[in-house]
Amino acid sequence: MTKKCITENSFVSLQPNNGQHVTQITAVMAFTLGALLEATLLVVNAICVLHERRFLAKFGWASDNNAGGNRGFGDQAPSSGIKNQILNIIHSTRTVMRYPLIPINVLVILKKLILG
Repeated sequence: MTKKCITENSFVSLQPNNGQHVTQITAVMAFTLGALLEATLLVVNAICVLHERRFLAKFGWASDNNAGGNRGFGDQAPSSGIKNQILNIIHSTRTVMRYPLIPINVLVILKKLILG
């Protein structure tokens, strides 16, 4: 197998397949601190965009379905089950990260546009 570097993050490999050459492009992403921070940002964004009444209520995971109803930040969940703990972390993440995510996302988008 012969590999030729096209760019820093992708390779074209030429592999013989029944006498024919097949070109295959494979993306390579290094495990770096930047990639880890970007993945964390994507997960936090995913948690923050979950809509309780539209998405979570379909599965019975909306906070209105719990005995606690709408809780304030720092209030204890009605019980310590795994479902309530997950709902508590979703609610807390959305409360704390709502406004800091806007400038963080803008900075990441600008960095991707400028540096690639």
